[in-house]
Amino acid sequence: MAPAPVAGAPHRSLSLGALLVAYNERMKLVASAILLPIMAVAPAGDPPPRVPRLLLRVVGAAGPDAVRATVENLAAHAVAIRVVPAFVLRPSTADETGWPSFRAPIDTVTAKPLAVNGRVLLQLAANARQTVVVPLESLYWDHYESVIWPSRPLRRVVLPGRYDLTLEIHDPEANSRWRSDPIAAVVKKAGNLQLVKPD
Repeated sequence: MAPAPVAGAPHRSLSLGALLVAYNERMKLVASAILLPIMAVAPAGDPPPRVPRLLLRVVGAAGPDAVRATVENLAAHAVAIRVVPAFVLRPSTADETGWPSFRAPIDTVTAKPLAVNGRVLLQLAANARQTVVVPLESLYWDHYESVIWPSRPLRRVVLPGRYDLTLEIHDPEANSRWRSDPIAAVVKKAGNLQLVKPD
C-alpha cells in the first residue's frame, strides 16, 4: 500500500521542472560573469590608417637648372613613410601634344639620383618641413610610363620643348601620391634645361 502524499509537498515533476529553470538561470549568470570582463578588456579594432597631409612646393634656385623643393607636413602628428620622390616634366603646349612625360627619381636627403628601386624615409614632425636644392640636369631621367628605372642624363632622353615641372611623391605601400603645383621649364636643343621666370 503506497504511502499517502504529505499535505503541502510539491509534485515530483513540478520539483524537477523548477530545478531545471533555476539551473538554467544560474548558468546564464555564470556565463555573463565570464564574458563581461573579456568584452571589457578586448582591444578595439585598429583605426583606419591616416593619409598624410603633405604640401609640396617647387621654386627656382641659383643656377639655370636648379630648383628648391619643399615638403611640408600639414598634420598635427608626425609622418614617417618610405616613398619615391621624383621630378616630372610634362609637355605644356599644343606643339608637344602626344609627347611623353619624363621623370627623375630623387633622394630628398642627399639631393642625388635615387638608387635603383630605392625608397626614401620621409620623416617629418608635426607641421615641419624639409627643403632640398637640386640641379635637375644632375639627375637620371626616362619616360614616365617606362618600367625601366631611369638611368640616362636629361639631354639624352628628354625632347626639346616646353614643359610643366612638378615634384611628385609616391607611397607604394598605400598607393598614395602628392604633387606640387607646376612651374614652367624649357629644354633647349642642346639638351640643357632652364626654368621660365613668371611674367
